[in-house]
Amino acid sequence: FKLFSPNMSEYSLKSFFLSAVVGGFIGFIVAIIVECSLIEISLNPFYAVIFGLGFLALGGLILWRMMASNDDIPPTTRRWLVLFSICVIISGFCCFILEKDWVLFLSPTQKVPLYFFLGVSLCFALTFSIADIINFAVSVYSSETAQAIIGTSAQIFVLLVGCVFMGAYSGIVFGVLDVEDDNQSHDRFREAQKMSWPVGLVIGVIVGVVNQRIRSQNRTYSFDLLSAYDP
Repeated sequence: FKLFSPNMSEYSLKSFFLSAVVGGFIGFIVAIIVECSLIEISLNPFYAVIFGLGFLALGGLILWRMMASNDDIPPTTRRWLVLFSICVIISGFCCFILEKDWVLFLSPTQKVPLYFFLGVSLCFALTFSIADIINFAVSVYSSETAQAIIGTSAQIFVLLVGCVFMGAYSGIVFGVLDVEDDNQSHDRFREAQKMSWPVGLVIGVIVGVVNQRIRSQNRTYSFDLLSAYDP
């Protein structure tokens, strides 16, 4: 698997550059939103309930679709999506456990694994929602045979791996710094954001470039609005 070819055209280089910029920007935004969401879940009972119920519904929906659907999804990708759906469901319960005023017996160290799951699930939900929006925009504003930005099993797998690393890092940083017990000046929260967004940006750039490389090797794939993942 070679990322760049010596015979690559100027158009291909521009595509890689654009993918890197867009990927980095999305990674930056997702990292910031994940940290903001974690603090709201920890301190605000309303957000804890909303996120908790949302994750339970989302995880259950993904799990049901993977179990009941006959889509042409490779077994490896299907297993990863089932694993992620279970992770999302666990994160739904974590939202209720991590609310600061509801559960008092857990120490900051004991909460770190829970923030790990929650960070991965938040990153997963945000990233795949953005990917769906981008694919939908491509299908609407491009020709009927336009190639999807994210559509092949390999691209989905790369996106999943990026979500794991970015979400896990953000969750661990949030838990280790004990941001939920921050002071009124929010020093820990600012420190967590400073540590998270550069990593999110770098992971976003890597995922964007790798996905563009995979996309360029699958020119026969076309995006159909009614069946987004058909080969």
